[in-house]
Amino acid sequence: MGGCHRAQVSDAKHSRMSRHEWTVVVLLVFSVVINYVDRSNLSLAVPILEKQFSLSSLQAGELLSAFFWTYALVQVFGIAGWLADRFHAGWVLFIGYLLWTLATAATGLTASFAALFALRLLLGLGESVAYPCYSRVFAAMPQEHRGRANALIDAGTKLGPAAGAFVGGVVLVHYGWRMLFFAFGLGALVWLPLWYWAMPKSGGRSEQLDTAEAGGDVNVAAGDDAAPSIVKMLRLPCAWGSFVGHFCGNYFYYFLLAWLPTFLVQEEHLSIGSMSQLTSAVFVLIACSTLVCGFVSDRLIARGVSPTIVRRSLASGGLV
Repeated sequence: MGGCHRAQVSDAKHSRMSRHEWTVVVLLVFSVVINYVDRSNLSLAVPILEKQFSLSSLQAGELLSAFFWTYALVQVFGIAGWLADRFHAGWVLFIGYLLWTLATAATGLTASFAALFALRLLLGLGESVAYPCYSRVFAAMPQEHRGRANALIDAGTKLGPAAGAFVGGVVLVHYGWRMLFFAFGLGALVWLPLWYWAMPKSGGRSEQLDTAEAGGDVNVAAGDDAAPSIVKMLRLPCAWGSFVGHFCGNYFYYFLLAWLPTFLVQEEHLSIGSMSQLTSAVFVLIACSTLVCGFVSDRLIARGVSPTIVRRSLASGGLV
């Protein structure tokens, strides 16, 4: 009986995140909130920029899409993932965060379409390393913690636009669009010293490599052969399911992220203040639902339900 009790206590402790794990997760959530504030704040300012710079709807669309050209291409060609794998993921995220926040602040100084476009490209370049670094850090966490960690990150992607829309609307109304970018860009720099203090020493490497370095029993003598290649991953149906599902979810999400503020102002004739409140409410609702799904998935996995069934069911159900 004593052995069973000790095992239960051990399992209970193992199911809880340590204080340092929570600190890392909270800081990563803060970073992804800033990440999505910075990628979405231009959509708030577009109704004003169209008038000030005499932009057509096509030019506005080009500005809104500029971020994604560098963001997507750096990931498609494997550069962002290679950086996170080759170097310390904590430092890669540190440098990427610094780059994208400075690009955001510099946007407030622009006076032309070309300068706005160039800074959006730079923003995408900086933000491209974020998710590969998050994945490297979370890979070192136990399986039963990853659902919560990823749910919090995903919630941050919705809370970012929600907070950005609400606060950004106030700033736009009272201080103008330039102060919007100054405030979000320079204010976010407070994260950097906190991350420098708390970032994992391992850089988010896999548990197997950390165990091997500590003198564990895991065999990594095979080197690169022990890790699946990109070609092997592309042969997995589950990988393609993830790719297609993520594409479909993001298509809808970024349609809202880019064009909802402009639609509400130009077609529904809402004021900047009312637009920001309604946009904020939409993303808060999405954030709440993703948090619930993350915690439910962890509870189901802890009770013995297959992780594959849980993740697949929740992802598919959410898309439907």
